[in-house]
Amino acid sequence: GESHKSSREIAQEMIDTLLETSEKYQRTAKKLVTCEQLLTFLDPGDFDYEADHVFPPPRKYFVGLGTHVSVPVYLRFYGPVKNWNLRLPNLESILEDIWKERREMAGQPQMDFPNFFNTYVRRRWGLTPAEAAYGIVEALRRYSAVTDCDLFYRVLTGALSEQVYYDQQKMIQMLRVACVRLDRKLRGGGG
Repeated sequence: GESHKSSREIAQEMIDTLLETSEKYQRTAKKLVTCEQLLTFLDPGDFDYEADHVFPPPRKYFVGLGTHVSVPVYLRFYGPVKNWNLRLPNLESILEDIWKERREMAGQPQMDFPNFFNTYVRRRWGLTPAEAAYGIVEALRRYSAVTDCDLFYRVLTGALSEQVYYDQQKMIQMLRVACVRLDRKLRGGGG
């Protein structure tokens, strides 16, 4: 004979299975959070970089940080992201182009800098915006000893106001003008 279970027994088995599944899910979710926290602590910016000599060697892929609102808009991506391993001259050229485009937007309604950067990256590298964004951010960290890279990174992450860049450019221009005047004066050309 075949034993038949009562509705009550079947319902209890279903409840037990759901509770067990819920506990497994919660344990897995906690492990994922722990892994994400670990990845945060293993930030490549924490390592000692010198020019193009990188220790540890650059990874071929980044792990996308996901799409949660706590992730900067330009880094919202889930999955592996190819590392471009940008060299300093390439990075400097990209930064010049980004600042140039941002200056050209003067007088127009402004979006905040992270959203502008996200829009720029998506327009310029359409099919691979995550690779571009992660590659640029990684290179900014790697070359943080270079003033322009450090400034851009700090503006991008909100550590500094974008106005700091414009003030720096104004100061450099004023210094150039003062040097030209001094040169003319020293050469007897007047002022």
